[in-house]
This record gives sequence, structure tokens and C-alpha cells, in this order.
Amino acid sequence: MEANGMTQYAGAAMFGFLAVAAVAVFSFLSVMSWLGMRNAERQARDRFSMMKALLEHPGEQGERVLAAWREQELRREEQDRRGRTLGGAVVVAVGVSLSIMMAVLSDRGSGAWVVGFIPLSIGLVIMLFGIFEKRPSAD
Repeated sequence: MEANGMTQYAGAAMFGFLAVAAVAVFSFLSVMSWLGMRNAERQARDRFSMMKALLEHPGEQGERVLAAWREQELRREEQDRRGRTLGGAVVVAVGVSLSIMMAVLSDRGSGAWVVGFIPLSIGLVIMLFGIFEKRPSAD
């Protein structure tokens, strides 16, 4: 029982392998999502306990802690902005490279190179959003 050079059992084995791989990938993604949520929950709980302690014991130390906390938040937001800009630049590079590759590999008049405009435009939007996003005031 051969069909296209593969036996019936080889097709079943390939299906089994792909099914197990899909289950493994989605299991990994769900565990990583769960761990991320737990980390965010822990950070929110720590932030709440710190704010509670600052409200219970106001003073000069509390002001310094709040100033350091604000500075840390601003630094984190700036890092996120840089990450968005870098991600956009990478996607723009992928779009340009895809356009060049399609222009080289396809027929001259086919216009297949235009496919590269899809990731190019997405990358431009991400990059411009990272550049022109409103920055929070330092108070």
C-alpha cells in the first residue's frame, strides 16, 4: 500500500509526530503565560505593600523612595519605547529584504516584490509609534 512513495504507516507516524509537537508547543506557551501572570501579580502585590507602608509612615524617607520609584518607572517606559522602535526597525528590514528577494527570484514584470510592503508598512507603524509616543512628564 504505497501512495506517492510513502506507506500508510509513515503518514500516520508523521501525523502523530505533528500532533505531539503541536500539543507540546501550546503547553509550553500556556505555562509561560501562567508564569508571566504570576510574576505580574507578585509585582503588583509588592507595589501595593510598599505604597501601604509609605502611607502609614510618611516622611523624608518616603519621599526619597517615591522619587526613586518614579525614576524607575520612567526608565522602564523609556526601555519599552526603545524596544518598540528596535522591533519596528527589524520588521522594516525584513520587509525590505523580502521585497529584494522577491524582485530577484520572480519574473521581472510580475510585481511579486510588492509583497515586501506588508511587513515594511507594519514595521514603520511600530517604529513611528515608538518614536512619537507621548512621553510622561517627570512631575
